[in-house]
Amino acid sequence: MNKFIFSIFTVSLILILSIITLPTTNALSIEESNLNGPVAPDTRINISIPIINDNNQKKDVTIVLKYAEKQSSSSSPLFGSSPFGYPSNSQKPSSFEHIGLMKSSDFIGDLNRGEKAYANFVIYIDKDAPSGIYNLEVTARYTDFMIVPMTETIGVLSIPVVNNPSINIIGVSKGILTPGSVNNLTIDLKNVGKYPKNDISIKINPMSSSQPEPSIIPEDLTKILGVTDETEQDLNKTKELISPVGSGNTFYVGDLLPGESRSLNIKLFADYDIKKGVYSLPVTIYAQGISYEENIPVLVMAGAKLSIPVVETNPRVIMPEDKITIVATIENSGGDAARSVSVEILDNGYITGEGNMWNVAYAGIIPAEDSSYVIFQIFVVNGAPEQLPLYMKVKYTDDLGDHEIIEKVELNVVYSQEDDSSYNTRLIGVIVGILIIIAVLGVYLYKRRAKR
Repeated sequence: MNKFIFSIFTVSLILILSIITLPTTNALSIEESNLNGPVAPDTRINISIPIINDNNQKKDVTIVLKYAEKQSSSSSPLFGSSPFGYPSNSQKPSSFEHIGLMKSSDFIGDLNRGEKAYANFVIYIDKDAPSGIYNLEVTARYTDFMIVPMTETIGVLSIPVVNNPSINIIGVSKGILTPGSVNNLTIDLKNVGKYPKNDISIKINPMSSSQPEPSIIPEDLTKILGVTDETEQDLNKTKELISPVGSGNTFYVGDLLPGESRSLNIKLFADYDIKKGVYSLPVTIYAQGISYEENIPVLVMAGAKLSIPVVETNPRVIMPEDKITIVATIENSGGDAARSVSVEILDNGYITGEGNMWNVAYAGIIPAEDSSYVIFQIFVVNGAPEQLPLYMKVKYTDDLGDHEIIEKVELNVVYSQEDDSSYNTRLIGVIVGILIIIAVLGVYLYKRRAKR
């Protein structure tokens, strides 16, 4: 009976440790749908979206189309604050008002690493829908390899609708930014009318930080800097989260014949404080004195940023040949979770440990603005320098890919030294011994001379 209970305990412990140490990552993504160009109002469309699993196995995957505008005032757990839609009094097109979801979800089953499947949907364009780009959010629901139900937004489906002959945006590519970076954005324009259009230009309207919620200034930072509510509101009114790079924000396209299209490459800058999410960037298209208001989707992806700010040892006084426990704190100061985090102590010739993997530890997932720790047990060999450099290699994965950094810490090695009192005692002992030997030798020589 005891042996049976012990076996169950051992298996449970192994499962728990496996769950803790196994790396986890979501990484479902979408490719371009079968929607090749603009569609007309009063149209029923069958849409197929390729779904790719870039990482671990996903089970029971269901892909869902949602109205993006309905989430404009809420905060998404995956992307943070994402201004998908427009205010209720806006004249810009709304997918909630003009797009009918006739089939909004599709069960595609299990996806192994590297597999692709197609999610199929049916939508209807309202007969009174004005021209513009309508955004639908693509969401995935599945069970990951740790049998945990997951829901994540994996992209945005943009549907260009043409009602009146005009210049339309028929595609946007490379629309991915990271905080504090500059990236290219390619906008595809097409003359979908029956007549040539001359002197076409497009104006990129910078996105102010007054749109997303909550405030861009973290609460703890406002306390440190002493920022008042009034100051915070002023910053929200003036700070630009996404803005074009270069002189001016209006770009000349030229002339377009009927059915002709052209691509325009623009550089955009994302502010350091922007949160990850999908943003609707407002643009204005000008052609022959007529302007068209549009919105283009821009995906902001934030990366994790790891460091090792604190390393503690037990015992605090490190002596050669003693067993030492090292606790290293790993801090994520980035805007995205760090996944598959591992720390490796690099060999410097003066440290060793027990077992084959004594120098590697795993921290799993470290959320944004959070920290974790790893533990090592090592021995410092005799002859190590008193200031012993220790190098730790940190590996992790985030939305931007795989990363590797090396952090350096120093260990203070102390060698035992005999105190002066013991040294003096031994010195006195040596002197007394020498005097005794001299005295004995003197007595011996004296007696020998007396016998003669």
